[in-house]
Amino acid sequence: MSTSNDPDHFFQTSNSLAESTRKAKKSRNKHGSPIQLTSKILSVIADPSHADAIYVACSDGTARRLVLQSILAADRQTPTQTGETTHTYRGPTAPLTSLAISASSSSPTTTTTTTTTSPTLYASSWDKTIWSWDTATTRPLRRFQGHTDFVKCLLYLSLPLPPSPSRPPNSQANPRPEARDVLVSGSADASIIIWDVITTKRLHVLKSTTGPVTMRGVLAMAVDPATLPFPTPSSPKNKKEAGAGEGKVTFYTASSDPCIRRWYLSHDTRSAGEVTPDDGATGAVHETSVNDLCFVPGMEEEDKEMWTASSDGFAKCLVPRRSTSAIKTTTSEEQGGWDVDTSLHHGDYVRAVCVDEAGGWIVTAGRDEDVKVWDRGTGGLEVVLGGHFDEVTGLVVMGGRRVVSVGIDRTERELDELMDDDDR
Repeated sequence: MSTSNDPDHFFQTSNSLAESTRKAKKSRNKHGSPIQLTSKILSVIADPSHADAIYVACSDGTARRLVLQSILAADRQTPTQTGETTHTYRGPTAPLTSLAISASSSSPTTTTTTTTTSPTLYASSWDKTIWSWDTATTRPLRRFQGHTDFVKCLLYLSLPLPPSPSRPPNSQANPRPEARDVLVSGSADASIIIWDVITTKRLHVLKSTTGPVTMRGVLAMAVDPATLPFPTPSSPKNKKEAGAGEGKVTFYTASSDPCIRRWYLSHDTRSAGEVTPDDGATGAVHETSVNDLCFVPGMEEEDKEMWTASSDGFAKCLVPRRSTSAIKTTTSEEQGGWDVDTSLHHGDYVRAVCVDEAGGWIVTAGRDEDVKVWDRGTGGLEVVLGGHFDEVTGLVVMGGRRVVSVGIDRTERELDELMDDDDR
């Protein structure tokens, strides 16, 4: 029996034919110097070791490392040139949904035969597991199994081990003591699992028991940079050891319900859990699912921002509540412990939001295929970028006023030339 994947061999409505024609026509545009892959791109992260490289998660079950040449370089004068895929990470047969990467200075990864100090790439999958690879060799490493539904998002955290004679506390000679690395995963099964990355042991399985609605599938996570135990580029600039005295890391989750929830993990990993609404930490800020979260650290704790993207068509900026009133409000425009400072109406299912601090931009993207650039100070819409011809699934800031977008249309596009002040 013969089989076919040709859409012309199947019945199609006039609407679907018109949509296919529209996308085919739009796909010929070269906005953002597109790099074309062979499968849908579902997630993207920056390569922390290379200012001009990204990792992408694809629907064919592969993760890839792409090197992005500057659009002003000689080898990028032809817009149709394909970016170099330097590494391909294989193994899964189901789509990959998100990525995380260990710090380059993380503990060596040891197997029965070899030891490597290369960073480890982690990918969550529709197959309910998390895969990992050595970034340099693409060799598969450990696999994490424990969720009962799609794994949707990941966080990688390095936590300080208690000081001992062999592990002195922070000092000028030893700015980063030995750490214990953990992986945090969120799933469509409405649970969060905290894993030991060496043993793959489940340290904690967390489920929400609070909030105005039951927590559904977890879609996104973000760590509060003020609580990170080690200085990072995203840590508050006036704190050498932001959060080190608190003894715990705080992270937030978004899910297929309107609520944003706050969680903690102690540095010794012995305790973890949800911060309850009584502590001013949980509440509904959108009308429906929240698809993305990102933090912008401030010079002071009260100056930080948390940005959200929702299926209700809005991206919102939340800032720490400054009121000293003991009265807790529960309107849709307030979340416990946070106030909505800015609401940007992108329209139709916002999938991603990111902040370009160097340029002073907020960037949003989603199902309507548009990438929209907003003035961070005024909230005004500055540019609508229409290069993608299907849903945009991810955004990442590369530094130097460069933002990369990826989508279901199998393309990666760079937005740096369109975000220059002279081109507004």
